[in-house]
Amino acid sequence: SSQPSASRRVAPPAPPRSPRLRPNRPFDGDPGVRSSPRQAGAAGLQAAALLRFLLVRGANTAATFAIFCAMLHAVLAGPHSAAVSQGVAYATGIAMSFVANRWWTLGASAPIPRQLSRFLAAHLCALNGSSLLIQAAISRLDLTPTLAWGLVVGPTTVVKFVVQHFWVFA
Repeated sequence: SSQPSASRRVAPPAPPRSPRLRPNRPFDGDPGVRSSPRQAGAAGLQAAALLRFLLVRGANTAATFAIFCAMLHAVLAGPHSAAVSQGVAYATGIAMSFVANRWWTLGASAPIPRQLSRFLAAHLCALNGSSLLIQAAISRLDLTPTLAWGLVVGPTTVVKFVVQHFWVFA
């Protein structure tokens, strides 16, 4: 027969469940949507990598500035002493940044030549982009060079992290 018997009724389909995932921490009474443990783990790893990147960035900035100052005093005073000092400090900073970010921040294991070429390309783009932004802030917004640098360093740090995380050391 086409009708189910009274003893063999088919239950109606269950209503669709809400797209909530398992909480990544003990339930605290908040019925909001939470990320899965896997998503939380990935987000935690990225947050840890960002923190390490910022620590490397801070230490690298301090070391680069110290090298710049030491070179400035070691190089005879002249019209190019700041440029020479900056060149030595910047090159040293790039080398320190590559080593620290490759092994400690992101734990990369891909071949060094590929990563180094990408790293240098990314830094060249960042240097050019930040220089253009600083110059624009000085000329169009009438900011001092120091204030313009301060406004540009934050966004360029975020861009550098994303590029290094997802392209240079991927």
